[in-house]
Amino acid sequence: MRNKTVFFKTIVPLILLISLSVHQEDFPVLTGPYLGQKPPGMTPEAFAPGIISTEVSEGCSYFSKDDKLFLFARGGSVEPGIFFMEQKNGIWSKPQLAPFSAGRHDWDFTLAPDGKTVFVASGRPHKKGGSPERDHSIWVSKRTKNGWSEPYLLPFPVNTGQQSHRTANISFLPLIKQETGISTG
Repeated sequence: MRNKTVFFKTIVPLILLISLSVHQEDFPVLTGPYLGQKPPGMTPEAFAPGIISTEVSEGCSYFSKDDKLFLFARGGSVEPGIFFMEQKNGIWSKPQLAPFSAGRHDWDFTLAPDGKTVFVASGRPHKKGGSPERDHSIWVSKRTKNGWSEPYLLPFPVNTGQQSHRTANISFLPLIKQETGISTG
């Protein structure tokens, strides 16, 4: 009986502690600018191999001006969509699916210069319970002190329902401000 007590009071907690620390070590500690990676140079190379650049497809990516937020698109994976990482107390978080992302329906996006507004080209349904759209429309989400706002569809003339947008070309930003009053920084 004494052996069982020692086992459950000593060995089981030790095994749990080791398994938790191994799980936490799966993701490296990233600090500093560019997720702790070498700043970009003149020779193209994979960015943050195994973290951002993986065996699946990655698309648009943006750092906020204050270098505290990194957004990137990932497709062809178990969990496609737009992901984010935040730098808090000098350490970058693990990539997480952004709350405004509709998963596989999102790919291209633009982070506005204010670092708080994201414009997403999305084929998500326009109405809850609806079917995904064939063409992409522009949706907006704003970062607040409480997180990201629920994305909303921009009105006409930005979204006409007759074309597919690709937000990586940010030339539409002046039109958005002019037609909707949304400040883009």
